Amino acid sequence: MFETEIRPQPSLLSFVAQQTGVALAGILWGFVFEWIPESLSALPRPRGAVLEACSILVIWLLPAFALGAAMQRDRPETAANGRWIWCLPACLGVLACMKGRNFFEGALYPPHDGEAWWGVLLLTNPSLACIGYSMGINFVRWRAAKRSRLGG
Repeated sequence: MFETEIRPQPSLLSFVAQQTGVALAGILWGFVFEWIPESLSALPRPRGAVLEACSILVIWLLPAFALGAAMQRDRPETAANGRWIWCLPACLGVLACMKGRNFFEGALYPPHDGEAWWGVLLLTNPSLACIGYSMGINFVRWRAAKRSRLGG
């Protein structure tokens, strides 16, 4: 007779925990795998620069995507907040782009003066991890919605 639907409300704590957790995981992942794009940058340009940029994207987006997809499958109530953790890094990226056109070059294949790699490690990598995580969550949600529309 009476039906009650309980919907969990978004939690700021869950959002902040996912934002910081995924960003920190991106930084730690960088300490382990930063040698791959750095070694590709030694190849002659432009091929080396393209491979370096692609490796940075793959190394940080794919594992975070898989983590986000797993979070959405296993804990959809928690993952609801994780859909939006891409916003802060994206806004920071837009602000950085306003400073100059060389942002992407510095963010994905910086010069080898030692200092520029800290920017990649502390800004680019966690940003890509947050974006990949949100993409994973949204992809699983999109597939589930598509399946339910198709009746399967």
